[in-house]
Formats: sequence, C-alpha cells, structure tokens
Amino acid sequence: MKRTHYSTVPAAGATAVSSDSLAPSGSLACHIDMNALRALTVSELRSLRDVMHTTQQILCGFTCQPRFIVEGEDTANGAGTILETLCDWLAGYEQAVINVAEAATPTSALEEEWRNWLLIGFAADMADDLTDFAVMASKAVQSVNKVRFREKYNAHRGAA
Repeated sequence: MKRTHYSTVPAAGATAVSSDSLAPSGSLACHIDMNALRALTVSELRSLRDVMHTTQQILCGFTCQPRFIVEGEDTANGAGTILETLCDWLAGYEQAVINVAEAATPTSALEEEWRNWLLIGFAADMADDLTDFAVMASKAVQSVNKVRFREKYNAHRGAA
C-alpha cells in the first residue's frame, strides 16, 4: 500500500523527530541535501532553481494578503509567520542551488551556457544596478564563447 504524503503511518525506516501525536510521522526536519544537488546536471539545477524561485515568490505574495497580517498592524500573524519561514527556507535552498552551480565545472559549451543562464537569471532577480548586471551578462557570453571556441578548435584539430 502506498503511503500518502499526509499519512500518520510511519514510512519504513522513518524516525519521528517529534513526540507530538498530531505531527505526521517520519522526519519533520527540512534539510538541504547538498550531495544530491551536486549530483544534478547544470540543466537540472537550472530547472530546480526556477521552481524554487517561483514557489518562493508565490508564498511571499500570500504573506501580503490581509488574512496573514495582524489587523491594524504591518506585521505577520501566526500563519503569516509560518509562511515567511517557508519563504526563507526556499530562499536558502535556491541559494544552495546557485552556490553549487557557481562551483560546478561544465564539461561542454551547452552546460556552460545553461550554467550562465542559471547564474544570470538569479543575478537579474537580485540586481539593483543595470550596469553591473550588463557587465555580468557580457562576461557570461564571453565565457560561453571561449568554451565553444575550444570545442571547435579541438574538433578541428582532432579531424586533421
């Protein structure tokens, strides 16, 4: 029998970290598996970052709704505070994806291009200055072109 996401039946080998009888069984700690991130391709990292960023933006948008704000104040209520915590966690996960992508060593021009799209997309979302962003984008184009040139040169050299 397949266990549903909200089941209170423990998964095989799961260790509950809460003694609260209302908490779902299994691990309740959310962590970032850095080894799993390092095992992803650059394309997979880019896709994951897109989902993390979009999900975070949606959650953060909800925190602005009156139902998540203390009436008459500009502070989050209890539910809003939980949503803010989830937003912060997603932002941290997104940053971990970016850190892994920055440290990655692409093996082809296509991977280099995907990596730079990922990094540029993140930088665009964080940019305060168009000039600094334009410089970064120009460097990314140079980086991809260098790898493409090397690939062409090596292919031409190998054919000779």
